[in-house]
Amino acid sequence: MRYKTSIAFQELNGSAKGVTASRNASGTYLQSRSRGGRRGASDGQSEVRALFHQLQKSWKELKEDERRLWQTAAESAQGRRVLGQSAKLTGGNLYLRLNFWVVRLGGSALTEPPMLCGVESPADAQLFVTGDGISLELDHAPELGGLKLVVMAIGPQSMGAVKPAGKGAMLGDAKDADDEAFDLTDEYVAKYGSVTEGMPRVIMRYFLVDSETGEKSLEKTVCGILSAGPGTRYTLTTGVDDADHGSVSPAAGEHEYNAGAQVTVEATAAEGYAFDSWSDGSTENPKTVVMNADLTLTAQFVVDMRHTVTVVASPTAGGTVSGGGSYNHGDTATLKAVADRRYDFIGWADDETAGATRTVTVDADASYTALFRLRESTHKLMLHTNLETAGTTIPEPDVEKEYNDGDEDEIEAYPASDYHFVKWSDGNTSNPRMMVYDHDVELTAIMESEFEANVGAEVFPANSGDVTGTGSYPVGRKVTVTAEPEDEFIFDHWEDDETAGATREFYLGEDGVNLKAYFVSEYEAVISAECSPEDGGSVSGTGTFNIGKQITLEAIAEDGYEFDHWEDDDEAPARRTVTVEEDTCFTAVFREL
Repeated sequence: MRYKTSIAFQELNGSAKGVTASRNASGTYLQSRSRGGRRGASDGQSEVRALFHQLQKSWKELKEDERRLWQTAAESAQGRRVLGQSAKLTGGNLYLRLNFWVVRLGGSALTEPPMLCGVESPADAQLFVTGDGISLELDHAPELGGLKLVVMAIGPQSMGAVKPAGKGAMLGDAKDADDEAFDLTDEYVAKYGSVTEGMPRVIMRYFLVDSETGEKSLEKTVCGILSAGPGTRYTLTTGVDDADHGSVSPAAGEHEYNAGAQVTVEATAAEGYAFDSWSDGSTENPKTVVMNADLTLTAQFVVDMRHTVTVVASPTAGGTVSGGGSYNHGDTATLKAVADRRYDFIGWADDETAGATRTVTVDADASYTALFRLRESTHKLMLHTNLETAGTTIPEPDVEKEYNDGDEDEIEAYPASDYHFVKWSDGNTSNPRMMVYDHDVELTAIMESEFEANVGAEVFPANSGDVTGTGSYPVGRKVTVTAEPEDEFIFDHWEDDETAGATREFYLGEDGVNLKAYFVSEYEAVISAECSPEDGGSVSGTGTFNIGKQITLEAIAEDGYEFDHWEDDDEAPARRTVTVEEDTCFTAVFREL
């Protein structure tokens, strides 16, 4: 029984991915640490590891100035291109990456970094797999001489397999890159055995290497499928919808390829045109196809004339405009004009009847001007002081003054004796202060005294809540107080301002203030009412209320009746105030006239 050994390894870095098992024609497995049969991929892996150990040792033997040269090269744009996006940009990495190929292709390790010029991508290739052998042929040789072709492969696959070629092993030595066919039969069979009908597909990847610098090109992949004769061939017919619109590669015409070959087609548009799609509906360009049947691809192009649309505002301060830019011939551009708050939009220079938002068809370079007109308007100024006793202002407080749009004028606060200016109500601390009137202005001059006054508070009923923010403050200071209820109570109102919320702000006067906060229970009671007689009138003010709340009931007589008294209190007036304590029904008594 024959065995074939193999080990997967990461490209170029020489580190083993792990011991793997490789299947031969009979389906038998053997770990790659075994030695037997043909020379397997594990033997090549040993060479790779030995080469990296050798290069790592020689790197350490370089002089310090030589290492600096490699580090500089690694950080250059050319060095970054060689190392890629994920590798660290170190001199050691670049030294190993380049010298791996220099030494492996028969040269001596470079002590100084070479001139990095890049390596062209190899041409498309055809892979012929027959019962007689395996060969690979480039469509054409590289433009520059002296490059080596490296071919890597994986074992044969079934038609349904999806294993990629990214972890393949190098087939033999690098080859002189030309357009002659390379016979890879012995090298492939030595690693993977013969291709069979059950495993008829062969995938290889290949790239070019500069043996002088160690640079390698981008990689390409080619697929071949076992055929009985010299190889099944399929025809790719390429073309363009109009020769004046562009060209296609491979050139327009018929091209034969081996079954399974991967071919890249690319459309190039002529000036004034752009690629649109292929005849099969695909918009991918370039596009890679697998030759499993005869195929026709025609590149289709569209007109690519670009026009510039310019949009301006007149006057510039009148507003903003949008919709300008570069457009394809025949596109629709949406133009929009938005007036500044002091201006009105009055039309477009080319069409005063068009709205502020309009659409135009772009068929040439064009300029559009949005017209704006300054709105004649006036603005109002109203100044206040935080306290009547704190001082005054110029213009005088609480007197409305009118200005034309854009006017400028100065305002100033004059504190009374024992007061000083703090700020304006918008936070500005300048005094005097220049104002530009492009909108209505209402400001309060805040002034404070060097003397203090007291803020006190009481709560009703007792122990139902508390008031925070009390204490002594400079006269004129804005004070914030908050009524905070105890458990099972809620805030109801302030005695001096029933509209104020639980948190309120005010400017403190010279006499100070003593606030009274009223709370009510969070529990509720129903207040209802009856009329005697029933048609004698009605009672307003009933409903569900928090216990402890004072409410107003009013008895309203119907025509032909008048209010007489309340049944529970015959001295109470028709409009009375009661405190909610529990569910209660009040009876209003009316007398017929």
